[in-house]
Amino acid sequence: MNYIITPDIKIENTKSNIINVLTPEEETDYINAGYEIKERIYKITIGHRQYEVICSEIWKKDESEHCLIIPAFLIPRRPYPIYVYIYAINLYSSDKKQSQRDVAEKTKKYFGLKTFSHTTIQR
Repeated sequence: MNYIITPDIKIENTKSNIINVLTPEEETDYINAGYEIKERIYKITIGHRQYEVICSEIWKKDESEHCLIIPAFLIPRRPYPIYVYIYAINLYSSDKKQSQRDVAEKTKKYFGLKTFSHTTIQR
C-alpha cells in the first residue's frame, strides 16, 4: 500500500464531526478514471471533541496495489508541518553528494527553524 499525505485539510475549518479527505467531486473523478474507492475511518479526539476522519483507499480495478489518502494531522509526533520533511527529503534525494547535515542546515535556513536534526532525514 502507498500513502498519499495531504496537508490541506484543516480540523478547525470543519463544522461537523465528520471530516472527509476527498470531496464528492474528487471521488467521482477517481471513479470515472476507473478506480474503486473504499473508506477507512479513524476516530480522534481533539480539544474534548470527537471526530471521524474518513480516508479514501483508492484501488485500480483488477489490481492489488492501492493508495490511502490521509491528512497530515494524522501523522503523530511531528513538530513541523509535513511539507518541511518532504522538502528535506527532496533536497537530499536530488543530490547524493550533499550530507544529511548540510540538508538539515539548508532546511532550517529555508523555513527559519531553530532546530532540524540531520537524523530526521536518515529516518
